[in-house]
Amino acid sequence: MRGETITTKVISPWLLSISRNYSLNKVIEYIVKNGMMKDLRVLMESPFTDMDPITLLFGNNMELWSGIRQTIQQINDNADMVA
Repeated sequence: MRGETITTKVISPWLLSISRNYSLNKVIEYIVKNGMMKDLRVLMESPFTDMDPITLLFGNNMELWSGIRQTIQQINDNADMVA
């Protein structure tokens, strides 16, 4: 997935508070280190919850969470195709 696609689909509409920015960076670091994020339950653990629980970051914005989850799934699918 190209950088501008991730930016337009996920980051731009996600008004980045400090805690959201921190959490998004941790997601990116995790995927870079591990190549994918198959089990989204890791988002309920440290370091993703160090500033705020992931559930507070999205509030009632399920559309935003859905977009992030779909982006992670696309990254996982691409990693599976390469492997």
